[in-house]
Amino acid sequence: DLVSPSGTHRTRMVRFDMNRLSALICVGLMLAVLSGCRGDQPVAPGFSGGLTFSDPRLNIAIRQAILKPTGDILPSDVARLRWFSAARLGVTDLAGIQHLTGLRSLDLGNNRIRDITRLSRLRSLELLYLNNNLIQDISPLSSLTSLASLDLSGNQIGDVSGLGMLKDLELLYMNRNQVEDLSPFSGLTSLKILLLSNNRIGNIGALTDLVSLNTLYLSSNQIEDITALSKLTSLTYLSLFGNRVTEVTVLIDNPGISTFDTVVLTGNPLSEFAVTVQIPALEARRVNVIVTPTTDI
Repeated sequence: DLVSPSGTHRTRMVRFDMNRLSALICVGLMLAVLSGCRGDQPVAPGFSGGLTFSDPRLNIAIRQAILKPTGDILPSDVARLRWFSAARLGVTDLAGIQHLTGLRSLDLGNNRIRDITRLSRLRSLELLYLNNNLIQDISPLSSLTSLASLDLSGNQIGDVSGLGMLKDLELLYMNRNQVEDLSPFSGLTSLKILLLSNNRIGNIGALTDLVSLNTLYLSSNQIEDITALSKLTSLTYLSLFGNRVTEVTVLIDNPGISTFDTVVLTGNPLSEFAVTVQIPALEARRVNVIVTPTTDI
């Protein structure tokens, strides 16, 4: 029954292989557990670390949009969202919205939002509505270079430098803010509609090269010199309601202001020459000149 030397060697080799196999299995199990803890793994259906939307009103709106009233909100749930609205809900906190990176249209109008930092990651946005909130800092919007339409009306914005990079903007609503300096707008040559009523604007020189503009609202500001309008030959509607304009020679010299176009001059200290000579000259070109009281914005 004595085991030969060669048999003993084989027995030891088998035991060694079994020990090594056990060790490898243990290591493999440990690696599997560790890899399951890594944050870059696909989210499983039962994953307990779903996306968090801190504002309860925003959370409800998201759930309604993805048709998921309960359970974790997963990245896959929001990945296909292309438009989303949480308007008029009283939203104050946008935490979580940065995950909606596929959005093309976003409406957050008529809320109580102050901080829009988290919108900076939504670089696919083409339409964004933030009207009637409490926003002051719009610098996070500088990265949203695909925007074509932006509504910021009814906020507390004074500094518009964050908009200077948005070269594809065609519609910009900035009425009812605290804007004074328009220089960041000088390169926004794709703009077709620009609303700047009810601000603190005195100098409109930055608008000189915005030759694609067809609609321009400058109502209720502090504008005296309108020389910058001389090259805006695409204008079809111009409101200068409630400013400090005395003469409109510039408008007469602008050949683009003609038949069926509208110019609102109500509420300006127009000179007698403007009233008796210049306005009739515009009307002779069939321009609709409004100088009577109006509710124009």
